[in-house]
Amino acid sequence: MRIFITCLTLILGLLAAAPASAQGFPPGPWRGIWTTDANPGYEYQAELDFTVENSGRVTGQIRWMLVRSPQHEEQPKIGMRATEFVEGALDTSTGSLTLRGVRTDDPNGIIGPDTYRLAVSPNGQYIAGVTENNGAWQGRIELTRFGPS
Repeated sequence: MRIFITCLTLILGLLAAAPASAQGFPPGPWRGIWTTDANPGYEYQAELDFTVENSGRVTGQIRWMLVRSPQHEEQPKIGMRATEFVEGALDTSTGSLTLRGVRTDDPNGIIGPDTYRLAVSPNGQYIAGVTENNGAWQGRIELTRFGPS
């Protein structure tokens, strides 16, 4: 619960800060991790890359790698990768980034499409938020920009 409150505080702080503009948005990718309280023990490495149109429309992809699973039968899948294609919007007045998975390229069955409510730091260096995670809204994702300065 303490982690959830910390994440929520970070998100609210990011939303209250000055927003990034679509035109000045730095290129990605952003790398980090996804975890969940709904099924403790799962961890994925995530790499998000997307483009933002002047209208704020976003298209991109998240490249996933399964890092940890509490399920014995999924242990052989650790290290396997999949891609989720996402669409959404960046609201430059608030720094809010909403995404939804529209399809996956996942031959090993390690992911499913998700919905994301994220906050972008004013300088575009950090993205953090929650994911629907099959309706529970207990998935957390934290990303740091990994690209040219």
